[in-house]
Amino acid sequence: MRLLMGCLLWLLATAVLAQSERPLITLAADIWCPYNCDPQSAKPGYVVELAQLVFERAGYRVEYLVLPWARTLQSVEQGVITAAIGATAQELPSALFPQQEVGRFRGHLITARSMSWRYLEPASLKGMRIGVVNSYDYGSFNRFIERNRDSDLLQVLSGQDAINRGLAMVARRRLDAFIEDRDVAAYTITQMELEQQLVVGDPVGSAIKLYIAFSSKLPQSKQYAQVLNDGIVALRASGELAQILNRYGIKDWNP
Repeated sequence: MRLLMGCLLWLLATAVLAQSERPLITLAADIWCPYNCDPQSAKPGYVVELAQLVFERAGYRVEYLVLPWARTLQSVEQGVITAAIGATAQELPSALFPQQEVGRFRGHLITARSMSWRYLEPASLKGMRIGVVNSYDYGSFNRFIERNRDSDLLQVLSGQDAINRGLAMVARRRLDAFIEDRDVAAYTITQMELEQQLVVGDPVGSAIKLYIAFSSKLPQSKQYAQVLNDGIVALRASGELAQILNRYGIKDWNP
């Protein structure tokens, strides 16, 4: 009996050691569901799921961290963490990017359902109170944000709960509109039970490709980017990518 227990303990210790010796990849972002959600959830986000599947099959461990977006970008630039989830080339120009993106972003104006105003062009926002998230890339709408960053028209929100706070401010009419990705806004509005108060309205700015962006300070990043790129191609070909996306009600951005 003692021999059997000893063998079992040895096998367990060997398995733990083997797991710990697998290279660790750290991915981070602020919560941006359905791209990346609560790490403790059974549905941590479709980008998290596809990254875990690809890298674990290739022999890596994956750790997903929730950090404010500005801190995430800074940490990737410094090589403190491996990669940022859902970054754009403009947000992290120094990073290494796979050829395959993990989604497409286009900002939409989230407003109160009772509001009759319609967006036509940036000039039509005059007199409005608009919320955006610090360090987000809004495509061609970035120029408008930079021109008005210090004005009463724009409120820049920071922190891990910036999206929830922005939507809540619109619901309470402390903001006239909040700019967010359509899928993220719809998901978060449902989670906050604000469907009767808020509506995802007109798009602003251009569509932007989203990537898992790897730190150029880490020598392994080129290899990581290639592994992810090839893995996404394989998941799409096998139908596994579609299965992951279906769990979140998302369509493939590049069918």
